Amino acid sequence: ILTLAVQGKLVPQDPADEPASVLLQKIRAEKDRLIAEGKIKKDKPLPPIAEEEKPFELPVGWEWVRLGELVNLTYGKNLPTTSLTEDGFQVFGANGVIGRYKEYLYEEEQLLISCRGAYSGKPNISPEKCFVTNNSIVCEFFARSMVNLPFVYRQLQIADKSRLVTGSAQPQVTVANADPLVLAVPPLPEQSRIVTRVEELMRL
Repeated sequence: ILTLAVQGKLVPQDPADEPASVLLQKIRAEKDRLIAEGKIKKDKPLPPIAEEEKPFELPVGWEWVRLGELVNLTYGKNLPTTSLTEDGFQVFGANGVIGRYKEYLYEEEQLLISCRGAYSGKPNISPEKCFVTNNSIVCEFFARSMVNLPFVYRQLQIADKSRLVTGSAQPQVTVANADPLVLAVPPLPEQSRIVTRVEELMRL
């Protein structure tokens, strides 16, 4: 189901949808604005996507993009387990909620990539008002309203993690490895249609 979804074979394309190329231009403009305001650091340009990195033919209106062009990747914050409390806000570790703490880092739910240990490379979605530890990388969208978070989550579920995860004895994911990950991006309305259809099929 997910493979068909991310290849554009699960729902029909609508020629009236604004193409993803326009969407990516708007996201780039928003990223530039955040850099200019000092809210995120200026990064090195990511290399162009080579033909051999493209695993399938894109439908009309879709675009290839690197993960680092959609999100600002940052590690969660270190929180010793001795600091966890019985009440407070939920704390998300490598692959789930591990306890509670007096503070939270993110008001909204966040797209995460587990970055240490056995779950390295696995995507997750954190609860709202959550503290995220440094066992996960946070995907902070440059323009949250321009990308469907559940769609990117579904993409990451089946993305090629061979270049993402390093180390065998102690697997890990670094921001440097995650930044260039290649994703296929459809127009925004189609992202929503795909997510709705995937959820319908998953329930069945």
